[in-house]
Amino acid sequence: MTWRCWIPSCHWRAGWRPTYSLAKQQPVLMGNDNFTAAPSGTFVTKDGYINMAANKQEQWEAVADLLGVPELKTDPRFQERDSRKKNRKH
Repeated sequence: MTWRCWIPSCHWRAGWRPTYSLAKQQPVLMGNDNFTAAPSGTFVTKDGYINMAANKQEQWEAVADLLGVPELKTDPRFQERDSRKKNRKH
């Protein structure tokens, strides 16, 4: 059925168009990371892998609480989405 081809094609376009039109930056390969969200992507844990994207501030704060590191919510490197994006490791 057409859906199998259409969805990945649509997702690919959705990734690079906002990057260029909103930020005026050429898109770069980011794997599973999301240009607008941080943290985002696939992470290795002791039990396997987890894939997430915490775009909103409330989502980031919930992730920090869930991981047991609430102090990261007030760390200047991670306090706001733009600072989290600058300090993420690829």
